[in-house]
Amino acid sequence: MPYGSAKTIVAAMELGEGRTVRPEHVVSMHNAARRMGRRIMAVAFHQDGERMYRIIRIPEGLPFTAHRRARRPRRDELTGRWQPDPV
Repeated sequence: MPYGSAKTIVAAMELGEGRTVRPEHVVSMHNAARRMGRRIMAVAFHQDGERMYRIIRIPEGLPFTAHRRARRPRRDELTGRWQPDPV
């Protein structure tokens, strides 16, 4: 993804809005956000057997990072049962 495209996407994002991107575009999105003075977090997930990332714009100064989001307990979406921690 060209840097200009990443910058346009990040500039158009509102607080709390999320976009789904491929793993190779995550760094471009973070660089664009940092240079524009905005803050985003990236959370990995699997879609149709392929790893994808959800980029979410968060307010500046919020202590909630993607690392803290990834460490939260997980539940199965269908059954609601707790899933074991990834090793």
